[in-house]
Amino acid sequence: MRSRHKRAPIQGTVRFTTNLSRLPVPRACQHSLSLSVSAAEGRCGVGAECTPSSLLSSLGRGMSLQWLEFSISTVLLYKAATQIQSEEDSGICIPALYALGACVCLFQAPANIIWRLATVIVILLGTSAVAFLLWTVHHLTDVITTESFEQDTDIFLTATAVAMTCGVRLRTAQYTNIFAYLRTALLLVALSIAFLGMAYSAYNDGGPFLCRFISFQ
Repeated sequence: MRSRHKRAPIQGTVRFTTNLSRLPVPRACQHSLSLSVSAAEGRCGVGAECTPSSLLSSLGRGMSLQWLEFSISTVLLYKAATQIQSEEDSGICIPALYALGACVCLFQAPANIIWRLATVIVILLGTSAVAFLLWTVHHLTDVITTESFEQDTDIFLTATAVAMTCGVRLRTAQYTNIFAYLRTALLLVALSIAFLGMAYSAYNDGGPFLCRFISFQ
């Protein structure tokens, strides 16, 4: 007697499903992996046009972006630590601000209300600080032309932290109501100011600022 087995029809699409709760990895790693999978599915459009190669390439781009954020955040924390140790108590507000921005980019938890509040603080205060420092340096350079200003360092570091934080919030945003689009518009404004601050502070009268920044001096 020969048994007959029915074969299930093979679908033309490949879906990538992973049960993260069964993997023996920390919750932070599970959350990062789930974000990468969700972002990859959103980019490749899981469906008839999604293939394993396109999904894996999207995951690779997501992991590369996370490594870039990790590297920049590490540099920001190093610069903040050295600046806080060398300056007085009244001058630690700016390094503490971009250090907080580095921390929220290192430990991303969009579902946590404390994390979201920290990102709001970094974006609001950081954008205000960048705009104020840009206005101050721009007007002082018109009056004093014989000296360079150390505020270029604060502008560049703070603008970098604001830009990364805005990028994380935009990447993890969920558009469930009309206020989400308003939030995105405000994030784009803050991101534009941050890019303007980075471009303005990239060069000064003493030469390229980026060369001195990369040398960790």
